[in-house]
Amino acid sequence: MSVENLADSFVIKFSEVALNYESEVILSDVNLEIKKEDSVSIIGRSGTGKSTLLRSIVGEIKPSVGDISSRGKVSFVFQEPTLVPWLTVAENIKIVQSSKKNLDIDRILFEVGLEGFRNRYPNSLSGGQKSRVGLARALAVKPDILLMDEPFSSLDALTRLEMQNLEKNLQKEHKWTSLIVTHDIEEALTMSKRVIVVKNGTCFELEGNLTEEVLKDELGVK
Repeated sequence: MSVENLADSFVIKFSEVALNYESEVILSDVNLEIKKEDSVSIIGRSGTGKSTLLRSIVGEIKPSVGDISSRGKVSFVFQEPTLVPWLTVAENIKIVQSSKKNLDIDRILFEVGLEGFRNRYPNSLSGGQKSRVGLARALAVKPDILLMDEPFSSLDALTRLEMQNLEKNLQKEHKWTSLIVTHDIEEALTMSKRVIVVKNGTCFELEGNLTEEVLKDELGVK
């Protein structure tokens, strides 16, 4: 993966990329351009390579063919927040930032709706509150690119909707580029203006009017 000055409008670019797991080709012929401040959903069935595509952006998986270029600071939100149980909420946020001098924890907690939670421990938090800490960690990094791997899949429907709205509002405020992996059609349409489908060993962007029926048809959902 190379980090370089791309054309002003692009922050992530895949050029003729193939991604392998050991000797198995997971994805091939990947050509994507993600623009600054884009919101992009990556959707597909289980095992098609959605997470592989996302993790290749941060260099966890190297392309066997082609090039992946990115520009800017990247933060990752995982399916599980993976909070350190013996650290407080504030301490869990601080550990992702190497320089803590100018880190305004109270402001970050306010932005994610966790005012008054700085001294709480993970075992006293609900699932939704832990997810808010996950987004708070992203804010602490001050990312240009936010990558999310099914971050709200374990939450109940109402809490998931709240978290989706929170991320969208934070993106508008902080102007980051967001990519979310999901297997949920409704979430893909709610979270993003662009949808990339992963299937049959490659991926492509859906064009035109994006509806639930269009995605169901493309994914082979009866």
